[in-house]
Amino acid sequence: LEQVAQLYDVALIRSAESNAAKAMTEGAWEKAISAYQRILDLDPNLSVGRSGIASAQEHKRINALLNAVLAQPQRLSEPRLFNAAERALASAELLASKPAKFTNAIAQVAKILEQYRKPVLVSFISDNTIDINLSNVGNLGRFSQRSLTLRPGTYTVRGSKNGCRDIYTNITVLPNMNPVEIFCTERLR
Repeated sequence: LEQVAQLYDVALIRSAESNAAKAMTEGAWEKAISAYQRILDLDPNLSVGRSGIASAQEHKRINALLNAVLAQPQRLSEPRLFNAAERALASAELLASKPAKFTNAIAQVAKILEQYRKPVLVSFISDNTIDINLSNVGNLGRFSQRSLTLRPGTYTVRGSKNGCRDIYTNITVLPNMNPVEIFCTERLR
């Protein structure tokens, strides 16, 4: 009876391992995690289950990061997020299982990161009376015209002037963009 039980367990492990491998090639990370968990439920010491679940979880984590970059590439203007995206891309390229959709996401993220690596010269025009602050950069002070080299992405410009309502403007920095004008248009009563 013990041998029959062992053979039954081995058959369950092989079946779960086969299901997990198939799920990994399809990019169904949750199914793979579930299949590897079935192996660990039978024996928590089996290395195939432990390494398999770790691999599936890493694939799932990297896939989520790549999808976040694809969903909001403009957030890459923040250096911390840009560096995290580069690390995720490097990790993704090292992963063993790369279904077509995952490979496509890797290629798209690589292309986006290449665009965001090249800084863009942006001109700001004001009237030398407004204190200007740029998100991810800091206080720019007062000026008539100023040029900065910025990474592509979305930034928030805040302008403050006594007697005027503060100005908040979101700008998207892209190559060949027009100068950004910041003027007080709404006086306080």
